[in-house]
Amino acid sequence: MSSCSRRHHATGPGLVTAEIQLRSDATFRLSDFGRQRDLHVDNAETVDDVGPAGAQTASRRLTDARMLLIACPYFVLERIDLVPHSDWQLNAISETWLLVLDGHAQVGPMSQSEGEAAFLETDRATGQVGGNHFSGLIAYLGTDPRQGLSRALTGRTAGSSVHSMEVLS
Repeated sequence: MSSCSRRHHATGPGLVTAEIQLRSDATFRLSDFGRQRDLHVDNAETVDDVGPAGAQTASRRLTDARMLLIACPYFVLERIDLVPHSDWQLNAISETWLLVLDGHAQVGPMSQSEGEAAFLETDRATGQVGGNHFSGLIAYLGTDPRQGLSRALTGRTAGSSVHSMEVLS
């Protein structure tokens, strides 16, 4: 089983659990917690990969703001850390998830705070970091880090295809 599909959970102070799940029309129910719905144990065992974990992708810095955490056959997970008083653009060319770890963001009409997530699909989001830094996790479909996922701007971008992403201090 690859490390990105393993479902071991250990939580405690200072830890963030981000479980990335891909869309699927399949549901294999192993337990129903007392309800009387059908279970699908045989189907679940057929698709489960219980072999040894594959080699983990080494975390590495992609840019000053981007750190690759995981790249596997299904998705890429990065950490983004934006410095205070900076303007940024996030280019989501396909399904992209943003989980706010520290700071606040306004993505289009929705306000995002620590622990909240935004889903972007074929969007460009611009952001302005206030007096404090902004940290988040970004996940997207693919096997390799995206070139041009984010870039620093010299000023705010306007236009109908650009959603406002204001990062507040």
